[in-house]
Parts: sequence; structure tokens; C-alpha cells
Amino acid sequence: MKKNGYLFLMVASLWLFILPSLQSQVSQSKEDLKTQQEKYTSLIEKYPVDLISIPIKHSLNFRNAIKSTSNTIEYQPDSMIFFSGISSREKETFTYDLDGNLITFQKQKYSYGTWTNVELNLYSYDYSGLVLSEQKYIWKDNEWVKNYLFTYTYDLYGNMLTCLLQKNENGHWINYSYYEYTYTVNGKILTCKEQLWQNEQWLNSYVIQNHYDDRNNLDISVRQVWQADQATWINSSRNLSSYDEKGYVLTCQKEFWHDDEWKSNELITNTYNDSENLLTELLQFNYDKMWLNFLLNTSTYDNYGNKTSYTEQFWNGEEWVNMSRKVWTFYLKGAVSTELYQEWTGSWTNSSNVSYVYDEYLNCTNSTWFTWINDSWENYMKVDYDYKDGLISGLGYSWDGLGWESGNAMIYLQLTNEEGVLDFCEWYGSKAEVYYSLFFTGTPEQPVDTESSLTIYPNPANLVLNIDYQ
Repeated sequence: MKKNGYLFLMVASLWLFILPSLQSQVSQSKEDLKTQQEKYTSLIEKYPVDLISIPIKHSLNFRNAIKSTSNTIEYQPDSMIFFSGISSREKETFTYDLDGNLITFQKQKYSYGTWTNVELNLYSYDYSGLVLSEQKYIWKDNEWVKNYLFTYTYDLYGNMLTCLLQKNENGHWINYSYYEYTYTVNGKILTCKEQLWQNEQWLNSYVIQNHYDDRNNLDISVRQVWQADQATWINSSRNLSSYDEKGYVLTCQKEFWHDDEWKSNELITNTYNDSENLLTELLQFNYDKMWLNFLLNTSTYDNYGNKTSYTEQFWNGEEWVNMSRKVWTFYLKGAVSTELYQEWTGSWTNSSNVSYVYDEYLNCTNSTWFTWINDSWENYMKVDYDYKDGLISGLGYSWDGLGWESGNAMIYLQLTNEEGVLDFCEWYGSKAEVYYSLFFTGTPEQPVDTESSLTIYPNPANLVLNIDYQ
């Protein structure tokens, strides 16, 4: 009985790893693939995974994500408005300094005919544009009230050295957690140590140590936890990874420390085609020192490197059994034309399908979802997109059986430029709008709009923060 329970926990835990893979994008660049693989070979997150639960949506990660990959142009969202149903709305507003750095993010909700504040994030930077601090405020009793504060330091090469998290208690910033990073000469993260503030002192929590092979690939990542009563570090878990000659992950073995030795837990094995596209992902778990098959994901590609199918199978103890698959077709230049989802019921059975239409710039102008009912496709929902200078909007519709009516749909606001596709946001609702502007790096200072101004005081901030916008 204990073995069955242990087996169930391991199977369930695998889904936590599998989910990001199942939700991956259709066309994935080689660099994106390596980045994705690094997430499961290392136990270190550059932005501490422990802080994910902290409700700072637009933090360091988001600030970097909204920037274009172009060396000369950055597409900056000025505001985003999200609609759900007839009257429910949310608005997110962004402001920037003269160097294009995000300095404020404000979230509001529309209620009883007026916009009500929800949260506010403030950012500061050093001379090179590295984030020095992030402050989060929440709207309470008609005032901005302190919530969380992140403070960062860096080395001369821009690598983050420390991250300090503080919480508000009675109007004062109180220490909460502290992270220290060290790096190799190549800028790879070597160690990450977390400490927690308790009894007016920093106490060790965990440390993660990475090791790299002679090709600078991360081959060992070990997590240790602090044993206070013994005043020493105790092994907790580790990842062991192998790579091909081009630096793509071949295997990643996950182990945990038990009874003073390492016990194997999960094994991920990848294969690739000659074009370095990921062909198969085999997931196995260890039971009684044997590797047992669990899931197999298989992808196919066309001659241009576009992923044309993705199939999921599970091991029933004797053979691989189909679960589901996605099939894609493409226009020229890799733009997705259709996305078909099928489930295995003894044969491949249609479930849903999405079709896409684009303008001459490869911006999506329409996406329509269909469901398979009574051996035929029926309309389900659709989104019409409109592109103007500085404004992208998506309008959702649902099918009532006779025609299209305004309704909630899955809206993706994106913009295609010479660098590729820039993702602004996604929203399930009846409408979404993003107002954006272009920031040209290295150009003379642009004229300031004299018709509006944003004033934040006092500075430095107290418990209550005031904002005047005119």
C-alpha cells in the first residue's frame, strides 16, 4: 500500500513538469528551446522561484519581457484595457523614464461608473538601466499603502548579486528573505543562497550549487537545506544532465536525498532531428531501482522547421497508448493557418480546431474556434483584431447557434515586426485593447507632453503614497 501511494505521488509530481511542455508554443526557436531546457536542468531561478507567490505581476521579469529584441526600437505598452461581459473592466497603465525604463505600473478596476485603484508598482534603476528596486503598493481606504519592496545589487558585469525582499509592517519595511548569487567567469549562475529573517537575524534556508562541464553546459545542480540543530547543510535534491555536441539536453535525471544516499526519481530523455528540432521527450520514473515508462511526447516538422504535429502517449505497462495530438498547418513565413486538436478513442477523433487569418504584415486579423459535434464542425467563438498606429484591439464573439454575438473569447494581443512577434498580453474576455508607443534608443530626447503630468509624493515614500495625474 505504501508503494502504491509513493508511486501515485511520483506520477502526480511529473505533471508539474509536463504541463509547461504541453502548453508550449507552436514554432519554437533554437534559443527558446535551450532556454526552456535550462528551466528543468537547473534548480536555480534567476528570479527566485520562492517569490512567485508574491503578487507583483509586473516585476523584473515582466519589465524585461515587454521590451522588443530590436537594438534600436522598443515597443512600450502605455495602457491595456480588459473587458469581461458588458460592464466589467480592468485597466493597466505604464509610464517610463527618458531612457525607456518602466517606472510605474498601475492597475485599476472599473466600478460604478468610475475607475478604482487596485495596485501600484514603482521601479528605480542605476545608470546602466539595471533595476535597483521594485515597490508594490495596494489601494486601501482610499490611500496607497506599502506592501512589498525588492532591492537588488549587481556586479560590474550586470549579474545580480543580491535580492532583498521586505514586507510592510505598521508602515515600516521589515526584512523577509534575502538571496545571494555567485557566478562563473562566463556569467553562469554558480550558487544561490536563501536566508530568512527570524528573531532579528538572517538564518540560512537553502543553497543551490551548479556545476558546468568543459563546454559550459550545466551538468549538476544540487539543492541543500540548512539543518539548524546540526549547523550544517544537508542534501535535498539534485539534477544530473547530459548534452549533445551542440549543447541541447539529452537527459536530465532528478534525484532526492534519502537515508544518506541519492535516490533516483525522474528521468527525461530527448532526441532531435538533423535540424536540431526536438523530436521526442520520454518521461520515466524510478520504482524499485527500475526506470518505468510514463509519458512520451513526439513532434514532427516540415521542411521549414515548423512544428506540424505534437502527440502525447502514455505507457499502459505493455505498450504506448495514444492520448491526444495537435496538428498544425501554415501559411508562408511560418504563420499558423489552422490548429487541430484530437483525442484518441480507438482512432483519432476531432475535438477542436482554430483557424487564423492575417494581413499583409502577418498580423492576425481573425481567429475562429470550432468544436466537433455530431460529426461536423460547429462555430464556438472568434476574435476580430484591429491594428492602428499605437493601438491594437481584439473583440470577442460567441456563437449562439444562429449567429455571432458579443461574448468572451481567448484574445491574444500581438504585433509582428521585423524582429518577429511581440506578445503584449492575453485575456479571456469580450474585448482587450493595448495602447503602445515606440521608443527609439540613442535618439534625441522627445518633446514632453505638456497636457498631462504624473506626480508622486512624498519622496522618499512613507506609509501612504499620493499620486496626482492631470
